[in-house]
Amino acid sequence: MINIIKQFTKSKTGIESANEDGLFISEKYIAVIDGATSKVNKLHNGLTGGQVVRNIIISYLQESSGLKPFKETVLDIQHCIENSFPASRYFPASASAVIYNIQRKELWMVGDCQALVNHQLFCNKKKVDTILSEARALAINALLSQGISETELMIEDKARELILPF
Repeated sequence: MINIIKQFTKSKTGIESANEDGLFISEKYIAVIDGATSKVNKLHNGLTGGQVVRNIIISYLQESSGLKPFKETVLDIQHCIENSFPASRYFPASASAVIYNIQRKELWMVGDCQALVNHQLFCNKKKVDTILSEARALAINALLSQGISETELMIEDKARELILPF
């Protein structure tokens, strides 16, 4: 039996309508989806790329039988995403996800994510993400030492802008 103790998402900006994260819970799947912040400031029907991808993943999981293996499921979702965006206008749009397939009793991880199951930590990190995360933390500390406030950084993430070329 699966016992969900707590569920919560919060927009990094504090504006919930901008939240790109999502949860999906059904008899077939439990999923935590982290819609990636787009590198371009374009909206698709009023939604960011991360929100659209999150919604596509949730829609797919709602309709899925839950019987397909990991690779086939991910390829299906990728196909749905690619068909939803005119490549020249909205890519890159993406998301990371942790999906537990209840029927197959498998934990699937796509992208830079982690999961804690029965006190066991599962990580799916890439070295480049660790390096960029550390660089961003250094940039945040440098900006704070220059007198920029945390509130200002939450409104305009200058540290992210500094590492964006990488």
